[in-house]
Amino acid sequence: MKRHPKLRDGLVIRKVAEGDDVAFTVCDAARNQYFRIDPYTRLVAVHLDGERSLAEVSRACQEAMPHNDLSLPVIEEAVHDLDAIGLLEDPYSKNLLLLERAKARRPRLMDFFHNMLNWQVGMWDPDPFLNRTVDRVRWIFHPVLAVGVALGLVWCLWLVFVNRNRVSFDPNHLLGIGDGGSALGGILMLLLILTVVGAVHEFGHAYACKHFGGPVHRMGFMLMYFGPCFFVDVSHSMLFENRWQRIWVAMGGIYFESFITIAAAVLWAVTPPEIYLNDLSYRVMMMGLLMGVVMNLNPLLKFDGYYVLSDLLQISQLREQALPYVRNLLLRPFRRGADAAVRVVGIRRRRAYLVYGLLTLVYSYVVIVCFFEWLRVTMVHAWAETGFVLTACMVGLFIRKPVTKGLMKAAEAARRPSRSMLPWALGFVFVAVLLAFIRTPAHVTANARYLSAAKEAVRAEEPGRVAAVLVRQGDQVFPFQAVAVLENDSVLAAWQGARMRSRETMIAMGQALERSDAARYQNANAEGRAARVAEDRLSEARSRLILAAREGGTVVTARTEELLGERLLAGDTLLVLASPKRFEVECDIREVDIGSIEPGRKLEVRLRGDPGRKLEGIVDRIYTVPPPEPGGRARFRAVGHLHEHPAGLRLGETGLAHIETGNRNVYERAANVWARLVRADFWL
Repeated sequence: MKRHPKLRDGLVIRKVAEGDDVAFTVCDAARNQYFRIDPYTRLVAVHLDGERSLAEVSRACQEAMPHNDLSLPVIEEAVHDLDAIGLLEDPYSKNLLLLERAKARRPRLMDFFHNMLNWQVGMWDPDPFLNRTVDRVRWIFHPVLAVGVALGLVWCLWLVFVNRNRVSFDPNHLLGIGDGGSALGGILMLLLILTVVGAVHEFGHAYACKHFGGPVHRMGFMLMYFGPCFFVDVSHSMLFENRWQRIWVAMGGIYFESFITIAAAVLWAVTPPEIYLNDLSYRVMMMGLLMGVVMNLNPLLKFDGYYVLSDLLQISQLREQALPYVRNLLLRPFRRGADAAVRVVGIRRRRAYLVYGLLTLVYSYVVIVCFFEWLRVTMVHAWAETGFVLTACMVGLFIRKPVTKGLMKAAEAARRPSRSMLPWALGFVFVAVLLAFIRTPAHVTANARYLSAAKEAVRAEEPGRVAAVLVRQGDQVFPFQAVAVLENDSVLAAWQGARMRSRETMIAMGQALERSDAARYQNANAEGRAARVAEDRLSEARSRLILAAREGGTVVTARTEELLGERLLAGDTLLVLASPKRFEVECDIREVDIGSIEPGRKLEVRLRGDPGRKLEGIVDRIYTVPPPEPGGRARFRAVGHLHEHPAGLRLGETGLAHIETGNRNVYERAANVWARLVRADFWL
């Protein structure tokens, strides 16, 4: 440490007071960084003029605050913290800073691979434009309008909830790919929506910062967690003395974007479902709620929610300081000395760094694993072994630096072991052995449906055309109840002809009796008997055109109104009824899970209509559903029965099923993942 340290020139230190909390924000314009320091560190900083020694600084600070401990060790720790964040004068660091600033103006392609989770490219200085237009939008920041927008977002969420049967969170559905639309059209629509909504979002931050008097000099494009988005640099808001002004700037993007989301929700609610405007407004509303509200409020990503949390905790650069602090704690047993760059003063700050750093690390790695798993499935499905090789190369490119660094540190620690490593090594071996004996139940999750095992098919006994369908899907049908009526023109014509011949023979018999013509009477009587037999037979055939249920049940055939006019042959099925006598659970399972599921395994189901109830049963059989089109993939289903059938359940209810696959330890689970990811896809 230098004997006469000096604070760097060009730093702006501004007091930020909120109630009883007092802090100071340091603006480092040369590096475009902002730091939050406490009053004691600020007092030490203003006395670092390059001429006083640390002892002289200690005496000066003690005179300024006689009731506080500002002894030499405390001063040394404060100076160490200022030096760690680069606020002290250093000719070498100054030259290095100039080189880094020059390098930052020349973004390289390799910089993208060095940090694939956050890549920024500055594009435009919007400050002159904002100065010309800020007076026209100041009315937007009125408190009454802000309350109205908040209530509007609540109404949007309520609208989605009450229409949850029409809402889908499937990305393919939001893009229109799964509904017969083209993938290219869906992607172009997504890019258009993201461009418009993203621009409005970032201008919301910029106008909020400008509204409270701060400059905005950088706006551009970035990749965050492999997703395209825009960004705007409103770091000057950290110099605002009022905390709620800083929170206003952080929430300004969501606030501006909420106008588009609410307008889209109104259009979706008032327009007919069959027009394109309704479909477009639905997608804009869902993307605004998912990406504009839920994703931006996530504090584990460096979006709006992160800056709100940072202001509420009064900790600047929370992410930048928390991640090195947690990594240092995790690697401390393998180091010979403490890392001075991540020393943290204060119990509250250490707790915040620990909790936020652990949550961020776990979240980041989960996102990375999910992304590469999706990438592997997509590329293997498209290019088989070639896709797997490409995925492996991308994973290797992403992890090469941390893996190499970790192996080098592990080799160094193995060459020079210390006593502090022995307890950790023994603990690692103990846990590794213990995990081999701890076996926990494993299960497979699948979509489930509550169906009837006994079904009755209502079939046509005579050929005919469907003239009327008397029931709809979900209706309860009683035994011998009519469900549909058929028409057969030939049977009707023959029956009418038989009736006419029967009447004619009756007239002929009457005329024979008047004339006492016995021969004619006998002939007419014989023809009449034949006509009446034909009429009875055809009447019975007409009665068979009225289709009725034998045992009754619930109609499970969908869209029964579309059956009108359909022509049926004798024996064709018109409707299917589910009998209430025996029920079963049908589960859609993935192909990779077939080897783990066997008949006799335990089955647990939670229905979406009653999530608090758990239904238990046993898997009875597994069967294959042929592909819907030639060359497609077959589907697989598992069917099981429930031990008991509580009252109130309805046929067709859906939920999630957990099918047990046996007890496994950690190593067996890892071997299963390895076999599925590598051996099945790449034949290793």
